[in-house]
Amino acid sequence: MNAREIRENAHQMALSVESRRTALASLDQSLQRMQGQLAQFESRRSEIAAQLASGSSPVEGLESERQTHLNQRQLAPAKAELVKAGHDFEQSRRQVRTLRRFLPFARVVPLLGSQIQGVDDLAGAGVLLSDAGVRLVDAASSIIEPSDQNQKLSDALDRLRGVEDLLQAGVASIDAAGATVDKLEGKRLVRPPGRARTDLARRLPEIRRRATDAQEALASMITFAGGEGPRRYLVLSQNPDEVRPTGGFIGTYGVLEAVSGQLSLERYDSIESWITPRPEAVATPAERGSPLRLDTRRPQSLANVNTWPDWLAAISSGNVLPVKSSSE
Repeated sequence: MNAREIRENAHQMALSVESRRTALASLDQSLQRMQGQLAQFESRRSEIAAQLASGSSPVEGLESERQTHLNQRQLAPAKAELVKAGHDFEQSRRQVRTLRRFLPFARVVPLLGSQIQGVDDLAGAGVLLSDAGVRLVDAASSIIEPSDQNQKLSDALDRLRGVEDLLQAGVASIDAAGATVDKLEGKRLVRPPGRARTDLARRLPEIRRRATDAQEALASMITFAGGEGPRRYLVLSQNPDEVRPTGGFIGTYGVLEAVSGQLSLERYDSIESWITPRPEAVATPAERGSPLRLDTRRPQSLANVNTWPDWLAAISSGNVLPVKSSSE
């Protein structure tokens, strides 16, 4: 190998060393930038964690204040608190989304990505629950504080249907929040996000039950008032001086009719006016047994059907209360 070849080889080697030195310097700079970004993220994460941790006590205070407003029927302050909570959760979501630029590092640190996503989902659940609370308060306000306290039920059916729609929308928002919280089940959330998820998962079923009960009760009232079509009800009056398992001897009966919110007592008469012209309207001991220890032959008419604990089954058999025509 001559001197020229030696110089060329040495030059190529020098270029290779310089190239590797430059690549190493570039990698070192990249690592320094990553460390700076991770330090920034850690600082921001600590700030959010501190806010969430310190927020547990104010949340309890707001919950107590909200319940006080509801107990005192001060619905406007309760709604204002819920609207403010919704805005706060929206702001939290915007702050969390600024951290999404760090998600590429989640490939290296998976726990990092799960924390960002978990906090974002919890804030989203908070937005949904705040919205549900506003709808439920609006529904309660329509019932507790009507614009016209002397309005007839028949004239208020449309308003009540609107209240029912609000309740249904509130339940839907609660269900959406529940689905978001359930999605976080099994995720490795550190405190306080993990504690917040556990607390929400514990409380949401009871919140949903109350909202659903209110919606179903209102729907039942609308149906009872004939809002979904004409309804007729049998009303039985008992005399406690003649003791029976349900309270007393059935001495009178009435027929209540409900049509589009208008209730009318179609008929109210003595029980004898029912059973005398219908001697066949009975449940025999062979059909239902007898509650009497000595006389087991006595049939049960509508007047005395409640001598047996299962008197509703006796009535529903069709013998005690036959329906022959709309007039009966």
